[in-house]
Amino acid sequence: MNTTKNSPAATDEIDLLALFKVLKTNYIKIGVFTLIFIILAAIYSYLATPIYQANATLQYDKASQVSLLDQMSDMMPLSNSNSQVDSEIEVIKSRMVLGKTVTDLNLDTQIAPAGFFDKFWSDKSSVAISLYFVPEQLIGESATFTYLGEDKYSLSIAEQTVEGKVGELLKQDEISLLVTSINAEAGQEFTLTKNSRYLTIENLRKTLTIAEVGKGTGIISMDIKGPDKAENVKILNNIIQNYVDQNTERKKEVTNNTLLFLDEYLPKIKIKLDNYENQLNAFRKKNESIDLSLEAKAALDSALQVEEKLNELTFKEVEIQQLYTRNHPAYQSLLDKRQQLLREKEKISKNIQKLPNTQQQIVRLTRDVESEQAIYNQLVAKQQELSVLNSGITADVRIIDSAESQPTAVAPKKALILVLAAILGFIIGCAYVIAREFFNNKIKGTEDIDALGVNVYATIPFSAHEKKLIAEGNIRPLSLENPADTAVEAIRSLRTSVYFSVMNQGNNLVMVTSASPGVGKSFVTSNMAVVLANAGKKVLLIDTDLRKGRIHKAFSLSNKQGLSEYLSQSDTTQPVIHQNVIENLDIICRGKNVTHSSELLMGERFKNLLETVKDNMTL
Repeated sequence: MNTTKNSPAATDEIDLLALFKVLKTNYIKIGVFTLIFIILAAIYSYLATPIYQANATLQYDKASQVSLLDQMSDMMPLSNSNSQVDSEIEVIKSRMVLGKTVTDLNLDTQIAPAGFFDKFWSDKSSVAISLYFVPEQLIGESATFTYLGEDKYSLSIAEQTVEGKVGELLKQDEISLLVTSINAEAGQEFTLTKNSRYLTIENLRKTLTIAEVGKGTGIISMDIKGPDKAENVKILNNIIQNYVDQNTERKKEVTNNTLLFLDEYLPKIKIKLDNYENQLNAFRKKNESIDLSLEAKAALDSALQVEEKLNELTFKEVEIQQLYTRNHPAYQSLLDKRQQLLREKEKISKNIQKLPNTQQQIVRLTRDVESEQAIYNQLVAKQQELSVLNSGITADVRIIDSAESQPTAVAPKKALILVLAAILGFIIGCAYVIAREFFNNKIKGTEDIDALGVNVYATIPFSAHEKKLIAEGNIRPLSLENPADTAVEAIRSLRTSVYFSVMNQGNNLVMVTSASPGVGKSFVTSNMAVVLANAGKKVLLIDTDLRKGRIHKAFSLSNKQGLSEYLSQSDTTQPVIHQNVIENLDIICRGKNVTHSSELLMGERFKNLLETVKDNMTL
C-alpha cells in the first residue's frame, strides 16, 4: 500500500524555527518549570533569616598626634598618604580589637532553640548568658540546656547532667556557667555551644566591611551585617570603643616611653654640658681673650646647625623605633638623613682643621657647649610639654556617627531572588523540552514521516466533538454521529487515497496498525470502514486486536464466536460475520480475549479466512 522515495540526507544543523516551534508547543511545561522555581524561591525568601546592616563612621586625624614625628613627612618621599589609614583599618580588623569584643559580648557562646521548627516559631524564647567556660576538648561540642521552670535549668554535656539556677554561678569540674535571665516555657530545650575564639573572630571579621570614604579623606566607614539589628549595633559600637581605647593607650604608651627616655637622658646631658662649660671656661682663662675670625665664626655656625639637626633626628628616632622596625620606609628615611648630616659634619670638621690651633680649640669647645645647651633646653621643653599633655591625651580617631541599623533587611533581596528564579526556571524549562525533543526519536509530525521516505496520504486533525462523545459515554464512530466533522472529512480524503492505492496494488486487503497502543487505530479503522461503505464499497471490517479490540463496542455488537474462537478451533466453522451493520458494512468481532494472539494470526486458518472473504468484498 505504501510507496517509498529516497530519504534525504540527515543533517545535524540546528533549525532555529524548529526550536521555536518546540518551545511554543511545550509552553505549558516551560511555564510549570518557571512556576515551580518561583514557588521554591518564594518559600526560601519567606523562611530565610533576614540580614540587617548597621553602619558607623570614624575620622582618623593624624594631625592630632602629640608626637615628635610631626615633622617627618618631608623626610619620607616614599610614604603613601593612605598608608596610615589602611594600617588603622587593619588594626580595627585585628584580633587585638575584635578579640576584646568577642570577650566583652561573649560572642563565642551561642544558644538557640533545639528543635528545627522552634528556630522559626520560638522567636520570643531567649536565654541570656554572661559566662560560659568549658575545657579545650569540649569547645565546639553542643550541650543541651533545658529550662525546668522557677528560674531553674539543667545542662547536659559530655555524658553528665547538672542543674543550676538563674543568677548563680554553676561550676562543675572545668565547666562554668552563669545565666542572667531566661524567657521560655518550662521544659523547652536549647542548644548551647562554646565556639573556638579564633573561629569566632574570623567569622566576625567576615561580617565587617571597613573602607576609607574617598582617597586621603581619613573618613572610615564601618558596616556590619547580621540577623539581629540590636546585636549589630551593640557589636559595632563595642568594636569602635575598643579601637578608640587601644589608640589612646598606644599614644599614652609612646608618650610615657618618651618621658622615661627624657628622664634617663637629661641628667647625662646635664653632666656633659657642665663638663663642656668647664673646659671652655678653663681654655678662655688660660688663653685670656680670643676673638674668632669670620671664617671661624662661619664654621662654628655651620657646625651648630648640623648638630642641632642631628639632635632632632636622635629624638625622632627614639619615638619612631617604638612604631616601626628598621626596615620600614620611615625608619630608613631617617637613617639616610642622619648619614647625610654626618657627611656634612665631617666636611665642616675638615674646614675647622684648617684654622689655627687656638681657633680650632675655641671653635670645638664653643660648638660642644652650645650644642649640648641646645639639646638640654630642647629636652627640658619637651619633657614639660609631654608631662602636661600626658594627662589629657586623646585618640587620633573621632567618632562621627555611632552605629545605627538600617530599618529594613539588606538580604535576602526577595524581589531579585524571585526574578532570578523565574529566569532560571524558564531557562531550565526550555533546556528540558529541547533536550527531551532532541533525544525523542518518536514520529511527531508529517515532516518526520517524509524524512523516512514514506508517503503521507492524510492528516487527521483532533476532534473536539469526538472527545465530547467519549466523555458522554458514546463510543459510536464519529462518522455516524457527526459526518460533517473535520476529522471525518480527513478520513474521506484518506479513503480516496487508500482506494486507488489498493487498486494499483491489485490487492483489496488493508491493515491499520501502529507501533504503540492508544494512538487511534480503532478510531481510524471504524470511521474509514463507515465512509467506504457510505461510498457504496462493500467492506468487511475484521477486529484482529485479540486482546483489547473494541470494535464490537463501537457498533454495539455481540462479541461471541468472534475471530479468536475461529482461529482457536480446528474445524471449518466460519466466525460470526455481522452483516450489514450499516449498508455495505460487515464486521467480524475479536471474540474472547487471548494471550497468544500473534501465534493465532500467523496460522493457516487466518490466511484461509482472508482468501475466502476477499473475493466477496471491495475492501
